[in-house]
Amino acid sequence: MMPLAYFTGSHRLLNFKNFSFEVGTGLVLDFFCFALPTLFIQAINNATLYQMQYQMSGLLIELNGLQSVAMISKLLLLGDIVIETIMFAYEMIKRHQLEKQGLSKIGHLSEYKRRKEFAKRYTCRSMLWLVTILVCFILTQFFVDPAACQPTEAVKWGRICESCQVENCVGCRQTGKHGCDLCKDGFFYDALPGRCEDASCRVKHCDDCSRSGILKCDVCAEGFYWN
Repeated sequence: MMPLAYFTGSHRLLNFKNFSFEVGTGLVLDFFCFALPTLFIQAINNATLYQMQYQMSGLLIELNGLQSVAMISKLLLLGDIVIETIMFAYEMIKRHQLEKQGLSKIGHLSEYKRRKEFAKRYTCRSMLWLVTILVCFILTQFFVDPAACQPTEAVKWGRICESCQVENCVGCRQTGKHGCDLCKDGFFYDALPGRCEDASCRVKHCDDCSRSGILKCDVCAEGFYWN
């Protein structure tokens, strides 16, 4: 049950007195494996968009509304986990004080009784939490407009823009980021090696090879003929 509780964040619903270790572990995982990474990813995403906008227009453009909301939500998430950690530390201090007074065992269940008392209840809560997350994710696929990506970007899952990874490629919307729909002038896409190749004729003294390919020749230079 606990991996599911950590995955969905429903460890927050656990009874602190009987699940203090599990709650503390969940807070640590949330902070280092979720809140901090998502904040860094959002910052990197904003910086990348800044760079792309500057390269395209030569101007530094301020954050749009969606980027601002995303950044604020990440900071609020980080602040929420910090507050939860402070509350957790306070509860631990109070529990330690009870231990000094010999009252720590009041209401504290054995491992067997703890499993019997809470297992079914918290499994149902964790499953409900997971179903809620999945429903929200599915709803966003229907009600959030698809991403409007640049020609030099591919669309993933209908919501994420990814830059073309093939060198000298200026369009990859149909084939995806590892393919290419259109190469720069003077290049053509060769699907076998998966890259944009130089379209210059490889045959010496050849002026035109656009019809027969770079290894043959359609029109030779003056004084030469294709054999």
